[in-house]
Amino acid sequence: STLGSGTLHIELGTWGANQASFTPKAGATAVDVSIAAGDTLEVVRDKINAAGAGVTALVMTDASGSRLLLRSNASGAANGFRTSGVAALAFDPSSGASALTQSQKAADAAATVNGLPVTSTSNTLSNIVDGLTLNLSAVTTAPVTVNVVTDTDALKKMITDFAAAYT
Repeated sequence: STLGSGTLHIELGTWGANQASFTPKAGATAVDVSIAAGDTLEVVRDKINAAGAGVTALVMTDASGSRLLLRSNASGAANGFRTSGVAALAFDPSSGASALTQSQKAADAAATVNGLPVTSTSNTLSNIVDGLTLNLSAVTTAPVTVNVVTDTDALKKMITDFAAAYT
């Protein structure tokens, strides 16, 4: 089915508590996408994806029919988004306009390392401990023990290969 016509306004940013407020992302420019009255979901998807708005659109079809899905191109709380201008595609709870339903809110990954809270825009924690990168792969509130050891075999091979290159 068609969604109506108008200019779809897409803006990246951070949602406040309970989505009562929205703060536009610093350095990001809101993007307008022209939607014509006869545009199908596939045409709207293609227009959104071509606009470079920081979101990706896709059409999902199941037994209930087809739906337009939008997701941010980047993870993290600062990469939430709101849409306005075309009533059927509006998502702005702070203004009361939300024809779209949010299935997952933008959030930063959070962990506690040695009792200190840390966050990341992705599930990768880098530089919290010199030379160590942690990849978060599951949600848990239970403590997780991480053992970090030097890979002496790899170190020996690098030194041997280096020495062999100069002999």
